[in-house]
Amino acid sequence: MNFISKIKDSVEYICNIPLSVLLSVLTVFYLLLFTLHEYLNDYHFKDTYISDIIAIVIIITLILILSKFYSFVGRIIQKLIKTKRNSLVLKNLTIDEKKYLIRFIDENKTSISFRIDDGVILSLKKKGVVCCTAQAFKPSEVPYILNDWVRKEIKNNSRILLL
Repeated sequence: MNFISKIKDSVEYICNIPLSVLLSVLTVFYLLLFTLHEYLNDYHFKDTYISDIIAIVIIITLILILSKFYSFVGRIIQKLIKTKRNSLVLKNLTIDEKKYLIRFIDENKTSISFRIDDGVILSLKKKGVVCCTAQAFKPSEVPYILNDWVRKEIKNNSRILLL
């Protein structure tokens, strides 16, 4: 194994570590380098193994707490981004796409079949508004269902479908 492949393997390994763990480890090492060691030496633990054990316990605890915190913040940010993206998708629908969604709501059906070559429904599928069902279908028609988040958005704000 040559030097370049070792570097490549180590970079791939680091890329697979979750960002929250990396951030928490870096934060803890910063605390360790600049504050914790001096603090422990000032308070009765000077030159003993107890200071090392306490430092290790504090480091592990901080890594776990910060990792959970960064994961929690990351999930909140992902949820906000997904909500914003979904609302933008519904606001930017064409008139034809809105007519198809009105058909789902007015008929109060969970599944409606459309022709396999229908461009409007395929556009809605690509945007994530509808999806194909796993039911058996006719060769010329495919049943589609409205995604749950779309139905909730329309219930909360029915003005989205105004033409």
